Amino acid sequence: TMLGEIVGGNGRIGSAIRRFAGDDLYCTRKLDKIGVNSPTNTPIFVCTGVENLEEVVSKTEPSRRRDLVFMQVELVRPTMPYDLILVQNGLVRSLLVDLEEDQTIAVLYFSVLERNGPAKEGGCSYVHGRWAQEFCNILK
Repeated sequence: TMLGEIVGGNGRIGSAIRRFAGDDLYCTRKLDKIGVNSPTNTPIFVCTGVENLEEVVSKTEPSRRRDLVFMQVELVRPTMPYDLILVQNGLVRSLLVDLEEDQTIAVLYFSVLERNGPAKEGGCSYVHGRWAQEFCNILK
């Protein structure tokens, strides 16, 4: 069964998440509408840079926006993920304030130096929200 969808699955972090998940994630292509190629009630992993978050949210089916799993690498204040995303990219502010309280935010403490390269652990990663358990299962 399909675990969900991944946006930015060909980048460094995205390729690592795809390896962890196996072939169970639909890899969204650049022109795809997000959230229509995976089953409802499955996570949509967002592995893009902060500069692309506005586009990702706007291209996501409104009914699937609560399934978005936002990932950031080594943020300074992981207990305040909403503030961090908003501060890093003011353009996303109006889109993110309407998202669900249980939105999944992952603060990753591992690095991938090159696309399809190995993930190197750098500490304890933090995951909060609706899809936290599923995300942790993929990372095991």
